[in-house]
Amino acid sequence: WLVRICGALAAVVAVCCCLQPISAAADVAGDLLNFCPCGGMLEDCLEGIVDWVICVISCNIGLGASFLVIAVVWVFMRPMWGIGLLVLGCCCCGSSLAVRQMFKQDKEPLE
Repeated sequence: WLVRICGALAAVVAVCCCLQPISAAADVAGDLLNFCPCGGMLEDCLEGIVDWVICVISCNIGLGASFLVIAVVWVFMRPMWGIGLLVLGCCCCGSSLAVRQMFKQDKEPLE
């Protein structure tokens, strides 16, 4: 189990590392906000929100992918555990898609 837990954590960290350029861009935008009055507060708020969103996305995608890979193997070894993990992995991936759809609907123009 220790190898599986370390693998799942490694998947989360890998996704987080792939999304770090977004965090770097938010840091640059925060530096620009720092020139405005009360900019320090806005800079901290922007960077905190972006880091939080990246953490949530990384956990959903990394853990979802890990659970799916572990579940596929366990379906053949212990079907009850494998099916449970498969459902858990699908829920993680489904929640990522649901969050994407929520933000996608907010950006549609009003007619």
